[in-house]
Amino acid sequence: LAQSSAQAHSWRAQLQALEREESALVQRTQALQSAQQKLGSAEAELQAWEPRHRQAAQADAAARSVLEQARRAAALQTEQRAAAQLDTQLAALEQQCAQARAGQATLAQCQAQAQALALPDNALKKLQATAQALHTAQTRQGAVATTLEFALQPGAGVRVTGGMARDAVLQGSGRRSVTGRTELEIDGVGRLTVWPGGGTDLASLAADCAQLLTSLNAQLAVLGVDSVAGAEERVRQHQERVAQAKEAQAVLAVLAPQGLAMLQAECARVKAQCGAAQQALAAVPGSADGGTCMPSANHAAAGPDTADTADTGHTSNPANEKNAAPVSMPLAVQPAERAEAATRSALTAASEGLQAARLAVANAQAQLQSASDELRALQHTLSDPERARTQAAAQAALVDARAQQAVAQERVDALATLLHSVRLPLLAQDAERLERSAQQLEAAHRQRSADITRLEVELETRGALGLEEGAAQKLREREHTARRCDELQQHAQALDHLLKLLQARRSALAQRLRAPLQKHLSHYLHILFPGAQVEVGEDLAPGRITRTAAHGPEAGMLQELSVGAREQMGVVARLAYADLLKEAGKPTLLILDDALVHTDAVRLAQMKRVLYDAATRHQILLFSCHPDAWRDLGVAARTLGP
Repeated sequence: LAQSSAQAHSWRAQLQALEREESALVQRTQALQSAQQKLGSAEAELQAWEPRHRQAAQADAAARSVLEQARRAAALQTEQRAAAQLDTQLAALEQQCAQARAGQATLAQCQAQAQALALPDNALKKLQATAQALHTAQTRQGAVATTLEFALQPGAGVRVTGGMARDAVLQGSGRRSVTGRTELEIDGVGRLTVWPGGGTDLASLAADCAQLLTSLNAQLAVLGVDSVAGAEERVRQHQERVAQAKEAQAVLAVLAPQGLAMLQAECARVKAQCGAAQQALAAVPGSADGGTCMPSANHAAAGPDTADTADTGHTSNPANEKNAAPVSMPLAVQPAERAEAATRSALTAASEGLQAARLAVANAQAQLQSASDELRALQHTLSDPERARTQAAAQAALVDARAQQAVAQERVDALATLLHSVRLPLLAQDAERLERSAQQLEAAHRQRSADITRLEVELETRGALGLEEGAAQKLREREHTARRCDELQQHAQALDHLLKLLQARRSALAQRLRAPLQKHLSHYLHILFPGAQVEVGEDLAPGRITRTAAHGPEAGMLQELSVGAREQMGVVARLAYADLLKEAGKPTLLILDDALVHTDAVRLAQMKRVLYDAATRHQILLFSCHPDAWRDLGVAARTLGP
């Protein structure tokens, strides 16, 4: 009865669901009509917002145009003022630079003259001391010397030899000092010998005077003057030039505190700024000319050689003043910015309203499409012939379930009637009878258990207890061991399979890791050994090498090669690693110090090809004590001395 009731309830629910689908058709139709109404309202709202947004966009574009014009005018006026200021600053710097160059020239001239007039330290004092000593010695000599006073007739001559003069001729009248033995030869008379008084003092004074005179002449010759007064005049001129140099230095320090070079650099910088300002002024839209920062004709024509004679007043140029005038009066920027901000706010509000209207239209269209799709799907479902068959089958099944439910109800009622007709005392007697039978069976079971225990004790006493159990236990253990062996065998097979997979994956991964190095090694190896192949080991080092020999292909490990071949492969491996580093963005400097000393001439030629090819991508320093072996490497060799 419960099963039939459940089936009837299920078919009834299915029929009710089909009926709800039919009633949902009306709801979907109403939802479609509501979505159509919302779409019409949203489209009307969108049509109302579009002209408002268009007007706001036009007003914003006009305001931005006005603001752009105002900003261009303001920028033009700012650039013109900056250009005028730079022009004034450039004129002042050029005048200051010209004065500084003149001061620098004056300073250099005074320093050069002062250096040319300079005398060694204490040279003047030493010269004056020597002259004073000579004057004192001559005075003392004159005080003790003999005076020879003469008055000769016209045409008469007296030859003097000795201390007063050597081979001198006295004529007319005069006075001479005689400091040594002097002979006077008079024509027609004879010879007179004069011995002055004073003894040895006069001779010593004469020697001193001669020595001092020689020293004085030597000092004058060294200093390049003809007298002590000339040396004093030269010292005075030197001091005057030094003073003039100090004055020029002071003036130059005022004109160029940081030096003439810094002043000229500042002038060049301002001139460059002036040119940049002129370009910026020309780039400002609305400017009528290139600006006002061009120097005047006088400044443009004046070069570094004519800077001292240029006009330092820098009078204003009427043409520049005309160019400096702004093209047009700038518009008010701030009112234009406020107006542009207001129109931008209005445009933003209109854009938001238009966007909201478009979003509402899109939502309404989506709702309309969704309602239309739902209605169409429901109509398709209701018009499906299978649905009608399903509904008819459900109704028929519901009728059958109700019939089965009625039959089951009749059986329930019949069983209830039968239950009321049963005699309970007879059933109680049957229960008692069956309980006693069960007790008797339990007593027999206990008796058999006691007999089994007794028999087990006897068998144990005789040593025959548990043979079957032992055999069964051994069989169970053998079966367990067999199952365990099968499990371990399957586990081992799984591990072998996993090991093969891991080795294959490891080999593939190692192959991908070794592929870049393999490529670069093969590139260099083909240059060194044409047609050769190299395998890269798991440690990323060259391993087995296969190459073509005279008797055919031969293969071997790197350690089995000759010393020269291993040496060449070492260089090739370094170059391959350098290529890998360069591809990774880390260029590498390679340094080879007599790395191919065991290489024969044929292989050395091939290695030169390898190095020349690698040098197109890397910087390589090759040190060698055998420069003759590398003359054809394509680069000039340099000798490194101690």
